[in-house]
Amino acid sequence: LDHSPITGGCHYYWDCKGFESQCNNCPALESGGEFAAKQLEFKKENLKGLNMSLMASSDIAISNFPSASLKFKSYHTMPYAIDPEIFSIGDRSRDNLVYRIFFNAQNIYDVRKGWKYFKEFVHHLDELLSKREIHTSVELMSVDPVNHGQELGELKSVKITGTPSANGDEQLASLYQNSDLLMCTSVEDLSPLMVNEALLCGVPVIGFNNASNPEYIVNGKNGWLTSTVSGIELSEVVYQVLKGEI
Repeated sequence: LDHSPITGGCHYYWDCKGFESQCNNCPALESGGEFAAKQLEFKKENLKGLNMSLMASSDIAISNFPSASLKFKSYHTMPYAIDPEIFSIGDRSRDNLVYRIFFNAQNIYDVRKGWKYFKEFVHHLDELLSKREIHTSVELMSVDPVNHGQELGELKSVKITGTPSANGDEQLASLYQNSDLLMCTSVEDLSPLMVNEALLCGVPVIGFNNASNPEYIVNGKNGWLTSTVSGIELSEVVYQVLKGEI
C-alpha cells in the first residue's frame, strides 16, 4: 500500500510531512477533516507493544519511513519478487520501422497513473512527428483502444494498436517483449512494478524522476528520467530516442 503503513491512510504523501507528527489537516482529504489524524492514532494504539518490523519495496521508502511518528522495531527493503524465467528478454528481432510503446496509464480514470501526462505526451509527440524528420512509425500498445482513441482524439502520426489484456504473467511478459519502450507516467506510486518487469524483459523505461525509479533507471543506459513531471518533456525525450540522439 505504498506510503499508507506509516500515514493516517494516504497512499502517497507527496511533500507533506504530516506523518511525522499527527497527520492533522491531511491535504489528501477533500473535506480537510481530522479523519487521517484519528486513523493514525488508531494505528498507533493497535500496534502498541507489538514486536513488529516494516518491509518496503524500495530504498526511498526506507530512507523516509523511520522519521514517521508511527514507529516499528526495524525497517527492511525487499524488492518485488518477479520470476526472471517468465519476465525475460525474449525474441527482440522485429521490424525496425515500427516503434511500439507500451504504457502504464491504461486506465484513463486512475489519476495515480498519470493519464493526463500521458495524453500530453502523445499529443506533443504527434506534433513533433509531423515534421517528417523520422520515418519510423510509432504505435501505442493499448488494451482499451476504443476509450483511448476517444480520449486522445485525432492523431496524425501516432497510431493506437489494440493488444489483448494480459491474463497472467506469461501474457503480460509477452506484451513487454513485443514493445520497444515502456512509458511510465505514475505520479502516486512508491515502486511502480511495471518498471521492474519491463527492465527484466530488456525494455527501456522512460518516466518521471520520482518514487523508486532512480534506483533502477540510468539515463541513456536502460531508460530516461525527466527533470520535471511533464508530458511534453517525455515526448521530447522519445523524439530524441527515435532520432538516435539518445
